[in-house]
Amino acid sequence: MEIKLCSSFFSRIKGLMFQKKGSALLDFKKEGFWEIWMFGMKYDLILYFLDKNGKVVDKVYARKLTLNPLTWKVYKGKKPYRYVLEIDVRDNNKINFNVGDDALSFIKQSAKLI
Repeated sequence: MEIKLCSSFFSRIKGLMFQKKGSALLDFKKEGFWEIWMFGMKYDLILYFLDKNGKVVDKVYARKLTLNPLTWKVYKGKKPYRYVLEIDVRDNNKINFNVGDDALSFIKQSAKLI
């Protein structure tokens, strides 16, 4: 499985916008409550919020933005996090983590970061 690494300011803003498929790992360089907005997304995502050690601190189903005002929101974790792993819901059968799992180690060993 390929996962797009987004570690610069502009790559984090663009993320997966306007793409038809894919997954990404956003590195914010320090822990905080970073917001994820689904503008320009063509599909729903599972968002995994990872702390500085790569452990999952929260998991959220994020809906693509539509004309329905219920989809007009930002997503963020309940605890501080450094990374956000954005997984295409169609790939959730390949990667599925729970709170407390060491997702970053798994990704580094099992996925291809591009």
